[in-house]
Amino acid sequence: MKSWFRSVVPLLLSCLFMLSVPSQALSATVEVFATASGWVLPNGDTNGRDPLTSNYIVGGPDSRGMFYRNFFVFDLTGVADEVQSATLRLMNPVNGFYSRDSASETYTVRSLPTDPSNLLPDNWPLYLPLWQMISTGTTLGNVTVTNASNGTIVDIVFNQAGIDLLNTSLGGYVAFGGLLSSNADLAYPRQLFANSGGGLYRALVMDTAPAPVPLPPSLFLLLGGLVPFALMRKQAIGSKQKMVTSRKW
Repeated sequence: MKSWFRSVVPLLLSCLFMLSVPSQALSATVEVFATASGWVLPNGDTNGRDPLTSNYIVGGPDSRGMFYRNFFVFDLTGVADEVQSATLRLMNPVNGFYSRDSASETYTVRSLPTDPSNLLPDNWPLYLPLWQMISTGTTLGNVTVTNASNGTIVDIVFNQAGIDLLNTSLGGYVAFGGLLSSNADLAYPRQLFANSGGGLYRALVMDTAPAPVPLPPSLFLLLGGLVPFALMRKQAIGSKQKMVTSRKW
């Protein structure tokens, strides 16, 4: 193999490899605490208008036979990097879970088709059918809870729909609704997050990563300069070979 080929081609291949693999910035774990939380009932009653009350119970029934659903609002204005994975972490108080007829229940988190800022204490409309909205929202994640969940943090790992929602909400507010979705058509007593409140841990934990960083233009200039260099190298070697051949004669 010719010497110019052996010396130049590996360098060209190295540059092409660097161009094909964009540089990556380090990932980071971001923890955002809830801006607001609360419960809603089918008739529109809610504690969401009271900034001092953030109980986020789900289940029931209450004294009127209605079942609670809950909601959470998070401020993502400080999050700029793409979300790769996410977990909603909610503290369940001691004796927060109870189910009369089942050893376990399923808690499901869903998207809300409303402006998240509507759920801030000072912005609640006169009437917002949030309970019904939770029924039709897209499922973002769910978890099975039992008596062993009492006094622990309940983790709801978000699916791809949940991650997509977070990424479209970066730089603003995002809101979720939750309900006990198992045996939803049965009215036996069951509850989760009973006796909860704003002082308890309610956080969204996200693994984020910046977009790939483009390579500097200088690398493209280097690659562009190597091509004519290789041609010049080849021509120089060819000329020397001709001179050697002519001297033999």
